Amino acid sequence: MIIGMAPLVDLSIDSVLARGLPNQERVVVRATMDSYTANVGLMLGYRDGSGEYVPIADRLFWLGPSWLLAGSVMNIYTGMGQNMSFPVGNGTTSHSLFWNMPYVAFDQPEIEPILFRLGEASVGQSNIHTTKAIPGPQMALPKSLGQL
Repeated sequence: MIIGMAPLVDLSIDSVLARGLPNQERVVVRATMDSYTANVGLMLGYRDGSGEYVPIADRLFWLGPSWLLAGSVMNIYTGMGQNMSFPVGNGTTSHSLFWNMPYVAFDQPEIEPILFRLGEASVGQSNIHTTKAIPGPQMALPKSLGQL
């Protein structure tokens, strides 16, 4: 289960369109402020009996490294296709990304998209240590907690 989720402040899920329709089904994600997506993904999940979200195994899509300006939109199609982007005016862009699933993802009304930002990771047998910060909004501890 995913416990203690904090909402992303820079990206939001606008809607899931064309549920259950092959090659039309998509998740619409909007940048509410400038955002870098290298550590952002979309997964599928459902609410369990206690109301907590449970991820579905093998249903994760990485958005990839890209800068999104506030107001830009990502249409993440669950079907097959080629990624493309085009300007829509006012410095914003519309991106069409394809998950390339051979089936529809939202055929059950209980299934929901979960947009997340990866904060920490381990690779192989050791942690990743880097001095390079990932651009974009990051959650910071309040000063009193950060000094513990």
